[in-house]
Amino acid sequence: MIDLFVEHPYIDLWSLSHFLFGVILFFYLKPDRKYVNFLFILIVATLWEFFEIFVRVFEYSTNRVSDVIVTFVGFYFAVLLSKRFDISKKIAIWSFIILNILGWSSYIFL
Repeated sequence: MIDLFVEHPYIDLWSLSHFLFGVILFFYLKPDRKYVNFLFILIVATLWEFFEIFVRVFEYSTNRVSDVIVTFVGFYFAVLLSKRFDISKKIAIWSFIILNILGWSSYIFL
């Protein structure tokens, strides 16, 4: 079986999960509060990376930095997209949940 969640130095399939998390944050933060959003996303994304260290998830240090950046990209992508389209909160949340179940199960069941 091919493990799709293999770690890479910069971007990997887990990056999609971080991107979707940024999109989900869009639904809960006010886009006009730029500095507050920036600080909040930075803190939450960084704390998540520390959690991954705590539970002993191996990642390249460059990938940890990329994960935080990709979370920002997801949030600001949703901000820009929302100006032209109606973004589905349910699709974003369920995609995030399913992707994380698949990814974490590859750690647990290996």
